[in-house]
Amino acid sequence: MDGLIFGFFDNAILIAGAVTGYEIERFLPQRLQVGVGAVAGAGIGNLASDVVGAAFDPALFHMIGGIALGCLIPLAVIPFVAIYNNRRKKSEAA
Repeated sequence: MDGLIFGFFDNAILIAGAVTGYEIERFLPQRLQVGVGAVAGAGIGNLASDVVGAAFDPALFHMIGGIALGCLIPLAVIPFVAIYNNRRKKSEAA
């Protein structure tokens, strides 16, 4: 059944992180932790679990590059959201 191994690793890594309380966002730069740290951490965790899942699934192994790129493109927007949120908070405080 194509995708079974991918789905297993994708969800197993997510569940393992949730059960252990591992938080990727603690390792992010301070400017990304304000307001969007959890989103960035979730995106990075999703990228990692998708790539691992595809690496172990023979049906998807040849798609690792596309899967990784597909996860990275939305992650590239997060710094701009962080900048916007920080500027908005500063203008509201003033």
